[in-house]
Amino acid sequence: MNTNHVDSEQEKESEQLIVKEFKDIKNNEEAHEHVTRRLLALKRGVTTPKAATDFLGSDARESLIPLIQNVLRGILQSMDDSCKECNILDIMPGGGTQVDWFLQQELERTIGKRDNYVHLIEHTQKFLDLYKKSVNQYSHLKLGKDLNKKVKDLYSSQKPFDGKLMDFIICMDLCFLTDCYERNPRSNPSKDIIDFVKFVYGQLKPGGAIFVTYLDLESEFSQVNSEYFKGKDDRVTTERIEEIIKARKELLYNGTIVDHLKQDKNTCPKVESHKLSTFYYAKSLADVAVMSLDGGFLKYDKNKFDFDHLQFVLDKIKNVANGEVRNRGDKRPFGLCKAERGRDPLWRVESLQYACVIRKEII
Repeated sequence: MNTNHVDSEQEKESEQLIVKEFKDIKNNEEAHEHVTRRLLALKRGVTTPKAATDFLGSDARESLIPLIQNVLRGILQSMDDSCKECNILDIMPGGGTQVDWFLQQELERTIGKRDNYVHLIEHTQKFLDLYKKSVNQYSHLKLGKDLNKKVKDLYSSQKPFDGKLMDFIICMDLCFLTDCYERNPRSNPSKDIIDFVKFVYGQLKPGGAIFVTYLDLESEFSQVNSEYFKGKDDRVTTERIEEIIKARKELLYNGTIVDHLKQDKNTCPKVESHKLSTFYYAKSLADVAVMSLDGGFLKYDKNKFDFDHLQFVLDKIKNVANGEVRNRGDKRPFGLCKAERGRDPLWRVESLQYACVIRKEII
């Protein structure tokens, strides 16, 4: 690839539009919506998405779907005929894509066997309303309890779902849990993960499983964000990111979270972890820079959006794109290259994802 792609009129025009767009953004909450809009952009010719593959920006969900389907399928197959209900909890799910992409398909197999309830915890009312609408379009799904709350606000509640235990619990993005911008010295990423997993494990039925995913903050693409904070000599944020990485690695990937979960004569916790190579796709380098803010590098609040952060990432990506690849098979940093998705030639960068499955196994 030569630099003509980087310096094309299309690239320049896109950059100008995105710079104007994000300079006009009022706060981080608004910036989140702009980032999400790009992640959920539709492929050419798609008007109504029916699957994860219909989306342009990221293939993370579709890469995770075979794994999550296998976990859910195993739970459903293990249920005996006396079980008349399947209860699923989706935590911080956004607008309900999980329903359309895999939940309804797997649960459709159980029609006539049991009632399928989907319960929700989502602190954004707009997303909660969208998710409920998605559930209601499937006759074989029933909406259980929906809680418009932050997860941490439920920790002290012993029976938030009226005593029902869950067969399957999904949390498709852990970035809401631990804030890399947190300034409270008493806040601890390890404690955040332990408290969260202990809470959801307590809501889990014997034989059930929890499915948690999170972005690899050590991947090259994520590290660009860390470099920005280091360049500002923001040691608090830099150290917090390092603490989050360490806590996730030790507790979830290495599985030491089991040491903090209750084991009794009938059940024991078991953890398995998976690392997947996923990709972001974008029509321009400026769009690539915007999507780099996904995964916890934006605070979901009314504080002013830091445009300098986005500009730093964009400059870094442009420098990488301008660099020559001397030998065939060599990769640019971030795995940046041109690739096709949905019949469009796009920029692509690699972004690693982790999936952690925590089971309450019956002894």
